[in-house]
Amino acid sequence: MVKVALINPPVMNNKNWVREGRCQQIDIWGAPFPPFTLGMISTTLEKNSVDNIIIDAGPEGLSAEQTLEKLKVYKPDWVVLTTATPTIKSDLGWFADLIKSQIQTKIVAVGIHVSTLPVETLESYGAVDFVIKGEPETTIKELIVSAERPAQLERILGLGYRDQQLQIKINPQREFTENLDDLGFPNWKKINFKNYIMPIKGKPFSMLHFARGCPHRCTYCTAHTFNGRGFRRRSVESLIEELNFNIGLGVVDFLFWTELMTGDHKYLNSFLDELIANGMSKRIRWVCNSRVDTVNLELLKKMKAAGCWQVAFGFDFGSDRLLKHTLKGGRASVDMARKAAAMAAEAGLVVDGHFMLGYPGESEVEVKQTIKLALELPLTFSHFYAVVPYPGSQLYLDWIEGQKNKSGDSIQLVDWNQFDQRTALITSDQLSQEKIMSYKEKAYKRFYLRPKMVFRILKLPTTLSEFFNLFYSSIYTLKNLAFGSK
Repeated sequence: MVKVALINPPVMNNKNWVREGRCQQIDIWGAPFPPFTLGMISTTLEKNSVDNIIIDAGPEGLSAEQTLEKLKVYKPDWVVLTTATPTIKSDLGWFADLIKSQIQTKIVAVGIHVSTLPVETLESYGAVDFVIKGEPETTIKELIVSAERPAQLERILGLGYRDQQLQIKINPQREFTENLDDLGFPNWKKINFKNYIMPIKGKPFSMLHFARGCPHRCTYCTAHTFNGRGFRRRSVESLIEELNFNIGLGVVDFLFWTELMTGDHKYLNSFLDELIANGMSKRIRWVCNSRVDTVNLELLKKMKAAGCWQVAFGFDFGSDRLLKHTLKGGRASVDMARKAAAMAAEAGLVVDGHFMLGYPGESEVEVKQTIKLALELPLTFSHFYAVVPYPGSQLYLDWIEGQKNKSGDSIQLVDWNQFDQRTALITSDQLSQEKIMSYKEKAYKRFYLRPKMVFRILKLPTTLSEFFNLFYSSIYTLKNLAFGSK
């Protein structure tokens, strides 16, 4: 029987990294995400009677050596590694090399980075046998079924590999799955939810995705690389089935994870109505992301009634010029940001804001406008990120072209380790790395060290346990996100 090990790799410093879609960062508030992509692949493999295990090294507290020992016991024919831009050298260089040096197996890499740069990945990392472009479930299934017949490889859409002459081949892109219900939901029976704890609540949480794809064209975003621009919805029946599956595993806290949670009001309302009608709204608690141009007070109040307690907005910038320049899309504006935050707070939701500093062409005045906006909005939590030109975004293409113009050469020695939102990579005459990092640190301090914020945050815990969870989360956030600690 063919055996497949699905791995979220360890890193040298044993930090937990989120490698899910466009989320490529150190874990948030000390809360790593459950391995959604690996869980989805596991479900697809099980449907096709392929034996598999999931190893999420960071949350499981496994070092590279311990992970390798598990692999030696399991003896997989295949190893699938999730990877992200800031960890790719560690994932596909260091760790993949360790695997190949001790275990005879084939290695497959998935993620936005390898989807965007499949040729460079295969050229740079000799231990990697295959890369997957885009959504991985169907491509990996076909690969494992066809791998013993090399002539079949060229027919597998979305696959990158070396042929028998060691020439790199990149097959045409696979169409995105239209009926998401066909894919099912993650095989969470293969993980331990005790490794994934919802901040403040201190309870295990799961991730539930509503839809895939985003039609917007924000220049800094990579989501379309992995899931396309078409908005593909799941059925409400499938969502309820998945919630019941998770509740059966003892999980009642959720991150409803999708690019456009509030993008289709008719669809969302049908789901919220079902949660309320069947009483599930009283059994579960959930948080979600949203856009400022897709909410109204009535919808936010219904979300609250259906079990939502926190909503996060990508406010991004405090400058209408930058919002327009980065193609934020829709009616996104500073004024709309103010209205969305105010409505969410009025609905009784905890409001979380996400902001970026240091976009190319951004002025020092605009950085100050962004921080000022964060201080003025009725937020309970705020995150400030240095802008990073991730592969897969238009920003990356523009940045690479700019680097070529500066050097007069193609950029061969990109240090992917620097593509980390805690540290400024893009600089300009107006905004040096030191200045961006200084503003980032000041933003966190000015936001969280205000007396009104201390009182606002202290209102959140309802038990002594939640109070201590909140204290830990606050310290972790400031240490690992505010100050760029490695």
